[in-house]
Amino acid sequence: FERPGRARAAVDAGALLQLDVGALTGRYGRTAEKLARQFLEDGLYAVAATDLHGPVGARDWVGRSHAALRKCVGDAAAQRLLGHNPHALLRGDGLDG
Repeated sequence: FERPGRARAAVDAGALLQLDVGALTGRYGRTAEKLARQFLEDGLYAVAATDLHGPVGARDWVGRSHAALRKCVGDAAAQRLLGHNPHALLRGDGLDG
């Protein structure tokens, strides 16, 4: 998805993109952070989560990541990405807009 337009093309073709919130704080490097922020700005993500593999240090970076998400998109959109949309998908419901 580093090539411009690829993420948008995937979404337009029906893909649902998931934001790994750790990317917003640079956890996976500057390129991942830049792309994550751009895709957020472009409204490409359907859900946001982590790929958390263990609890060590998680309280710090997950909290900072959630705060970064809220700062980027606001509380309502963050709740939609972190709560509403994942629950809707698990229930088998479609996503709004």
